[in-house]
Amino acid sequence: MSPDYLSKLRQDEFAMIRQLGPPTFFVAFTNAKSKWTTLMSTLHTLNKNHMEILKLFDELESKHFTNLVIFDPVTCTHYYNHQMVAFHNLLKKDSSIFGKVDDFYFITKF
Repeated sequence: MSPDYLSKLRQDEFAMIRQLGPPTFFVAFTNAKSKWTTLMSTLHTLNKNHMEILKLFDELESKHFTNLVIFDPVTCTHYYNHQMVAFHNLLKKDSSIFGKVDDFYFITKF
C-alpha cells in the first residue's frame, strides 16, 4: 500500500470520527488459516491430488496449510468474502448479539 493510500484512509477515518464521534466498537479479523478448519478441509479435499498430499487432513502440519493457501488463493478469497458478508448481515440485524448498530465501516485488504 502506498503512503498516499494510507494517508487517504487516515483522513477518511478522522472525518468520520469528527462527524459521528469516536467508535464504540472495533474489531479486526485475521486469516489464522490453521483455525479455519472448514476452509482448510475444503482446500485439502480440492487440491490434495494436484499437490500430491498423501496425509489425512487431521495429520497435516502448518507447512501444509500454508502450501494449500498458496496453491489456491482464489478459494481463500471467496471464503473470506463469504465470512465477511455473513458478518455484515449479522451487524445489520436488530436482533443480533450486538444490538442495533447505527453505522459501520469496513476496510478489506488482501
